[in-house]
Amino acid sequence: MRRSEDGPCLEDGDGRRPEGEAVPSRERGDERRPEGEAVLSRGGRDGRHPEGGATRSWKRADIQIRDPFVMPVEAEGVYYLYGSTDPDIWGPGTGFDAYVSRNLDDWEGPFPVFRPPADFFSDTNFWAPEVYAREGRFYMFATFRRKDNGRLGTAALAADGPLGPFLPHSAGPVTPEAWSSLDGSLFVDEAGSPWMVFCHEWQQIGDGEVCAVRLTADLREAAGEP
Repeated sequence: MRRSEDGPCLEDGDGRRPEGEAVPSRERGDERRPEGEAVLSRGGRDGRHPEGGATRSWKRADIQIRDPFVMPVEAEGVYYLYGSTDPDIWGPGTGFDAYVSRNLDDWEGPFPVFRPPADFFSDTNFWAPEVYAREGRFYMFATFRRKDNGRLGTAALAADGPLGPFLPHSAGPVTPEAWSSLDGSLFVDEAGSPWMVFCHEWQQIGDGEVCAVRLTADLREAAGEP
């Protein structure tokens, strides 16, 4: 679960989908558009997002993003792309943006989906958001560096739609407070119980571990030990 300090990269290994989860393939056909023409308009009139900045069309290779995660929404026929989108992911955290596509090659964005409230528990290192549809809402698991102890942890955010706005759902990270943890993913077992699968950082323990912790049904907190 390394992060490169090189330039923008969409094919980052941290963006892998859970094993066995398929993303629908779609024929491009006539969906290819001339350069500069909008793919979709999901930010309001004239494709402008809520912060007042204009969205635009992008080719996949031109998007500045790390830790990419793609969520397909079959009912809409579109894909939502999330990731670490701050220009400097090693410094102060601004939030997360998203992009929308019909073919995984032509994208529209950026759409600001999360901006931290004034009392948020972190202001640095906003990393690796993953978004899941569950029981009529959308939940984002994302990694942040805590203000109180400097440790990384994965927290849950929630929204009514895939483009947010996502708001804090858990009271800080659901990973252990004393651990440096990152890159949490949602896993639902055969009994329907939710879990978070995450990494216990090698920088803290020398040899990193992939761990799992059971969550409460509402995804707000851990329901046991990793």
